[in-house]
Amino acid sequence: MRAKSRAKGFKKRAKTLWILFAMLIGLAIIPIGLALSTQPQGNSETGTKAPGFTLPAVSSGSLTTESIALSSYKGKVVLLEFMEPWCGHCQKMAPVLDRLHSKYAPLGVVFISVAGSEGGATLSDVARFVSSYKVGWPVVYDQSNTVLKDYGVSAVPVFFVVSKNGSILSKFTGEVPYETLDSVLSRAVE
Repeated sequence: MRAKSRAKGFKKRAKTLWILFAMLIGLAIIPIGLALSTQPQGNSETGTKAPGFTLPAVSSGSLTTESIALSSYKGKVVLLEFMEPWCGHCQKMAPVLDRLHSKYAPLGVVFISVAGSEGGATLSDVARFVSSYKVGWPVVYDQSNTVLKDYGVSAVPVFFVVSKNGSILSKFTGEVPYETLDSVLSRAVE
């Protein structure tokens, strides 16, 4: 009787261990699956056509009734910035972009900042950013982060220089020195 009881207890513990093992494996697989599912979706490599978009514009007050379409700037060089208002690197790049904008906007270069909603960024956060940093170029709000995904953006800031024919000339991730962007824009407007 005792042997049967021990065998039954052993089977119960073995079953419990298998269940725990399966749960641990499941817990290990879930983060891998999530990481794979959040990998950049878009094709935004140098030389490829820049994905088009139309997004609502943001002013220092709030969302405007205006929409910005990338296609309306065909024939112009475009500097696209992908950013989040809470991002310290994006905040540090605001004065760099302002300086570049002052130099290149008169030469016909279009600047567009695409603000996403990652990390809980709201439209109000974006409007405050526009006001605080006195952004003088169009800022659009990608609430669903669809355009960020189309461009394969998984971290901010990211900068794309789009040629007059709509292809991506350059891509930069993170804080970029003024001189680097200045050099690329200088060649793009020639």
